[in-house]
Amino acid sequence: MDGLTTSSQPIEGNLKLDWRLILPAFVIVSLDDASSGAILPILPFFIKDLGATPLIFGLVLGAEALCQFAAAPWLCQLSDRYGRKRAQPVVSFGK
Repeated sequence: MDGLTTSSQPIEGNLKLDWRLILPAFVIVSLDDASSGAILPILPFFIKDLGATPLIFGLVLGAEALCQFAAAPWLCQLSDRYGRKRAQPVVSFGK
């Protein structure tokens, strides 16, 4: 059955996280989220200085969310096909 185990017995092995492997991904994701958190509070003022209306601000945020929603299945398929390490530069470039 697709290589999945359905046994109710616990899986043996070391369940500790190897932080040497997880730390780079954690740092990258944290910096990405921090950058979004730093930009979003000042974005309305920046867009207002450019002469845009609140409607344009809403369209900017909505377009970003819509693009993420539309691209997620394609990027996940890319990761499944070529592997996570090969797909990561392509995914990071889009952010």
